[in-house]
Amino acid sequence: MGAQQTLVALGVGASVAGAYAGFVHLAALWLPVNVVGLVLLWKQNLSLRSLVTNWRQQGPDEGLESGGELVPNPQGPAGRELAP
Repeated sequence: MGAQQTLVALGVGASVAGAYAGFVHLAALWLPVNVVGLVLLWKQNLSLRSLVTNWRQQGPDEGLESGGELVPNPQGPAGRELAP
């Protein structure tokens, strides 16, 4: 871990530096991204299970153009009809 090594080089103890680096990684990087993702799924009335099921039915590369761009699904994100 780069943060731990930097803190140790600045004179912080290795165990304190490791704990700090782990906490910052969890609290500042992992947790907010996952919480926002779950909130967005909830607001769209989607579940992880429905996304995985839909992905498995379509295949991982279906819905992509040759250039790798996403093609909109006319039935919506979880197989539901989109409003006009």
